[in-house]
Amino acid sequence: MFQSLYDAMDTWAAFFVLLAAGFLFGLVLALVYKYAKRNEVYSKAIPFSILILAPAMAALIGLVNARNSEIEASTAVRVGLVVSCGIALTRFRSDPIKADDLVYIVLSTLFGLVLGLGYVAYGAIALTVFSFVLLLVGVLRFGENRNHIMSLRIQVPEALNWEDAFEAPLKKYCLSHKLVKTKTVDYGQLYEVTFDLTLNKGASGKQLVDEVRALNGNLQIVLSDACYKE
Repeated sequence: MFQSLYDAMDTWAAFFVLLAAGFLFGLVLALVYKYAKRNEVYSKAIPFSILILAPAMAALIGLVNARNSEIEASTAVRVGLVVSCGIALTRFRSDPIKADDLVYIVLSTLFGLVLGLGYVAYGAIALTVFSFVLLLVGVLRFGENRNHIMSLRIQVPEALNWEDAFEAPLKKYCLSHKLVKTKTVDYGQLYEVTFDLTLNKGASGKQLVDEVRALNGNLQIVLSDACYKE
């Protein structure tokens, strides 16, 4: 059951079977991603990448497993190709994608690697288990912000004492608040301060933002779920 298909079949026939399996695996994982993200905005490039990466990796690794008169691959070449694929994968880290999106990218690549080595049954079992876990995580809303902690980012003029300026509205509308980060923006002409806070029951985020706007000179303010802060 766990024998490599390259050992069980003619080399080129196995290659095409595994390539087709790569597209099937990528499609299943892409559909799981789309279902998990059905209530969120996501880039169309992510499901496309998930779909293509699995067969692409299967084709690349499958090439070095094709042992016939035309292709001979040493262990060093195989390791070099696998390492180069890993290095290429890190390219995704430089793009502004979410960590959970990166998980799907990594899984698609790993399934392609498994298929490239010829282990269809092993890959199918792993795909089934991971798809179930990913769907279950979505249904259970695992990791979501259940405590309703918000992130408040405020741009502050250089002359304003940001350490005390916002205490009044924060105490008025927040059950708790904490200053978590301060940095300069616009080449040091402005400060940006970030608070983690929990609004009082029934308190309006708009009312909080309106009062803060009156204190920071109507500069940019961002109030968002703490799980999605940049």
